[in-house]
Amino acid sequence: MYSGPYFDGEEIEAAVKTLREGRWYPAGTEVTKFEKAFSKRFGFKESLMVNSGSSANLVMIAALKKYYGWQDGDEIIV
Repeated sequence: MYSGPYFDGEEIEAAVKTLREGRWYPAGTEVTKFEKAFSKRFGFKESLMVNSGSSANLVMIAALKKYYGWQDGDEIIV
């Protein structure tokens, strides 16, 4: 049985603090700290957090285009 999300007092306080300080946007200080911790934990040089799966797909395609030299109009068969 699913009871919905659970947030304790510490998480609620952190969320309220972040909203009050205006740091909730994607390039905010909390996101930057998370990106660094995520990269360190998984051994990556860098990481990038985005706001949605659609944004993640767009970033992935842009990275692959740059890495492989793909151009607009190239045919990619999967």
